[in-house]
Amino acid sequence: MFSTATKGIRDVGWFLFWGAFLSGVVLLGTSQTLAFMLTEMNIGVAAVSYVLLATIPYSWKFVLSPFVKAIILRHTDRIYAVKKIALVSQLLVFLGFTSIGFYDRSGSLVLLCGIVLLTVVSVSVHDIVRTYVKLSVFDMRDLGIATSVENVGFRIGMLLAGACLLYTANVVGWRMAYVMVGASALLIVLFTFLMSGLEQQMFKDQEASSDGKHALAGYIRTCVTFFRSNGLLLLVSIMLSFKFADSCINCLKGAFLHSIGIGKLMFANISHIAGVFVMIASGTFAGVLISKIGSRKCVAASFFGHCLASIIFMFLAGNKVDTLTLTLLVNASTFVFGFSCVVFRTFIAEQSNGDVNICAVLLSVGSVFRILSCSLGGFIAENFSWPTAYLICLVANVPGLITYAKFYTKAKIR
Repeated sequence: MFSTATKGIRDVGWFLFWGAFLSGVVLLGTSQTLAFMLTEMNIGVAAVSYVLLATIPYSWKFVLSPFVKAIILRHTDRIYAVKKIALVSQLLVFLGFTSIGFYDRSGSLVLLCGIVLLTVVSVSVHDIVRTYVKLSVFDMRDLGIATSVENVGFRIGMLLAGACLLYTANVVGWRMAYVMVGASALLIVLFTFLMSGLEQQMFKDQEASSDGKHALAGYIRTCVTFFRSNGLLLLVSIMLSFKFADSCINCLKGAFLHSIGIGKLMFANISHIAGVFVMIASGTFAGVLISKIGSRKCVAASFFGHCLASIIFMFLAGNKVDTLTLTLLVNASTFVFGFSCVVFRTFIAEQSNGDVNICAVLLSVGSVFRILSCSLGGFIAENFSWPTAYLICLVANVPGLITYAKFYTKAKIR
């Protein structure tokens, strides 16, 4: 795909692919797969959801970004700075991710939270560096190709940390499975060194006087202005409806399926193997539909879809079904959430109006909703029941359905 580009551009393309691959591995390996591992060790659902709170740095990227950028811009040799930060991040991700598999039933959950926290902070810094490289090297007309390369790498990384890790754990145990998957993710190190074809001139001129504290203050001012002009309560209600059911159902899917007698191999077959392809298909469908009917109707369709997915899991929590029916129903919900994910990112892009700072803030707020919703869902499931948790997922879509039209009217977008 980069045959007409320079060797430097090809090297960056591989760096983006494997960098996104690393992100996909960490995302699933520290959420769904980790939740399944802990549940299999008879750790309570509420405790599992508290461990998942350690993934909250995914929502800190807008805070980390100005400081990472300031470090890069302080160096005359930007390529050297990018490689140095990337390599340190990759090493920390490897050490943290492989350490997860060494947890056992008698281990400290606090220590596990610390390991997950280190891993997620490191991969978040790496994501920021990867984004900096992409925006610096690629022209505007080529960003679509670069983003598509990242998307493929990310999905393959999720497949490895999902189905492949579960299959491997079934044969050699969780410890070696995490070590092997973590080691394969280190391929990014090779392609970081291979960015030797880059020239300093390929990095577009950026403000060399960037100061992390001033940049963060600018983020805060921009955010306050945006929320004042767009309506904080309207935006919060929409974000809640986008994220609550999605987070509770997806992040705790492994724990729920284990609770109804599904083993790790069946979980991999049902959720990860088919799920990756279903999400790719539903995301593509969402992109086409948005271009045909606009994002406003697709937002409403997403919330109705979340209601359907919540009802599906309420049904599964109260009724025993055969494997084929279970597979079809679980992946019907996966289709809904794959569709919703693309609609959500389009919605965020529209609201940001081309301002990358606002885009970073809104995506970070979305991550906060995701992590807190997952934790609350786990608490409800353990202290009440799974049907109760899924009923609340259903109700959480009501605020968005009521207010989305008002928000679009206020924002004056289609």
